[in-house]
Amino acid sequence: MIAGSCGYIEERVRGRLWIKRPIVFLGGDMNEFLVACPANSSMVFPADFDRDDGAVETWTAGQWKLTSKTFKPPTVFRIMSCDRPYDVWFCTDDRNFLGCDWYVNFQRPCVLRGEVVETMDWQLDLKVDEASRSWQLKDQSEFDAALASGLLTSEDATQVEQALSAVQHAIEDGALPWDPAWRQFASEAL
Repeated sequence: MIAGSCGYIEERVRGRLWIKRPIVFLGGDMNEFLVACPANSSMVFPADFDRDDGAVETWTAGQWKLTSKTFKPPTVFRIMSCDRPYDVWFCTDDRNFLGCDWYVNFQRPCVLRGEVVETMDWQLDLKVDEASRSWQLKDQSEFDAALASGLLTSEDATQVEQALSAVQHAIEDGALPWDPAWRQFASEAL
């Protein structure tokens, strides 16, 4: 992808589209790259799905309809990678949207296919408060349910658990598990 080009993040469950959100590629390479999920953009999202309800039950049933929804909050930046099972979300203008300084979304490592970044949310997340070097684990039960249902393999789980441990140790040590230059770059990019 070329800086400034537009594309999509697609999340698929067993090959079937779950979410498709527009992005702007801002820079980087396959090891680590920055995208913006623009505010007020139209995304494809499961109809009648509440993010607080169990995604795993919907996935295992395999029954969902897609609809177009507007992504209303501020622009969210995502630091993504084809080499690790998570990306990092942050906002430059509204910390309250994420409820933390940055947010770690554990997911299938990205695959780039032209203008599409393909991945799948594995449900486990960390909300991080950078100043206090603390975090809050989110959606452990959903992650466990995905593993129990066979949607995640034991290899996937091991990969996530190792990455979770590495991210937690980095936070405790006052380090960032991503290049901090991306935050300044994002502030100047849009």
